[in-house]
Amino acid sequence: MKRQPCPSSSWALGLPTLYACLLLLQLTLGDMVAAEAGREASAIPTPASAPAASPLGSPVPSAISALAVPAPVPEVMDDKQKLAVGDSVIFRVVEDQELAKVLNVTDAGQLDVPELGLVPALGKTCKQLAEEIKVRLEETTYIRATVVLGIHLLNKTMSGRRVHVAGYVLRQGPQDIPPGESWTVSKAILNAGGFTEFADGKNVKLVRSGPKGTPSKTTVINILDVLKKGRSENDVTVEPEDVIYVPIRKW
Repeated sequence: MKRQPCPSSSWALGLPTLYACLLLLQLTLGDMVAAEAGREASAIPTPASAPAASPLGSPVPSAISALAVPAPVPEVMDDKQKLAVGDSVIFRVVEDQELAKVLNVTDAGQLDVPELGLVPALGKTCKQLAEEIKVRLEETTYIRATVVLGIHLLNKTMSGRRVHVAGYVLRQGPQDIPPGESWTVSKAILNAGGFTEFADGKNVKLVRSGPKGTPSKTTVINILDVLKKGRSENDVTVEPEDVIYVPIRKW
C-alpha cells in the first residue's frame, strides 16, 4: 500500500488543516498494520494440515506399523507332576525367539527334543527335565539356553504311572496311578484289597529305584497307624515303578 500525500504543513493552513493531516496519517498506519497481520496469518498452517488428534491429545497413527505378537508361554516350571507315557508338554528355548512347540512323551517314555533327539522323560517333572535339557543344549549347540517346559495335556486314558504291590495283600500285582491324582502307600494297599490275616502292617516296605548306577532305597512305613489312628503324616506318596512289599507278621 502506497503512502498517501499529506496536505501542506504550512502553519498558514491553520489548526483544522493540521488535525485533518494527523487523522489521515493515523488511518494510513492502521491500514499498514492490518496488511502485515494478514500476511503473517496466511503463513500459519490451517488445522486441516495438522495430524488428527486422539481424545487423549496424541496424534492418531495413519497405519498400523507392526503386527501383534503372540504372548509368550508362561515361564512356570511344574515341580510336582511327573510325566508319563502319552503326556504332552510345551517346549521353548527363549534365545531362539520362536514360538513354543508341543512335544509328546513316547511309549518308550522319551521326548523328541529339537537339537538333541530322544531324551528320557518318564517319571520326571517339567522343572527337573528342563534343567537336564538346558545342560545338554549348552554342552552341544548353545552358549546359553533358557529352557521353558510346561505341561500341555495329561494323558487321561492311560496314566503310564504304575506301582507294584506284593506280599501279604489280597490282590498282588501292578496298579495304575490315576492321572493327576496323588497316590500313597496306604491307597495302594487299600486298592489291593487290604492286608491279609498274616500281614505285618507295621513294617510295610517301599522300595524306590535310584538314578542309574545308584542302589535302590527302602523305607519302612507303619501303615496300621495311618489306617487305624489317622496318622497321615506317616504315609508316603508313591512314584512310578515303586514297589510296595507287605511282609508276614512275626509271631
